[in-house]
Amino acid sequence: MPHPVLSQIPGAPLKGLAAADQLWQDYREGNRPIPKVVTTAPEALAPPELDVLICGGTLGILLGATLAKAGWRVALLERGQLRG
Repeated sequence: MPHPVLSQIPGAPLKGLAAADQLWQDYREGNRPIPKVVTTAPEALAPPELDVLICGGTLGILLGATLAKAGWRVALLERGQLRG
């Protein structure tokens, strides 16, 4: 048994970790479709009311998610596609 300690914990965390690892591997190898999250509109948008604008990156994404969860109005500016 490769993970004797994890396999004994109630709730099967080893299976959850294996599923998360497989999902991450699929994203890394390009085997999962990346949903379209950016849309365009012909008319100009009203200026957004924001508390903070974060310039992406891994830490920026985590910081933005944390601030949004705390009730801040957050915008995230990312240069490339978000993956994983």
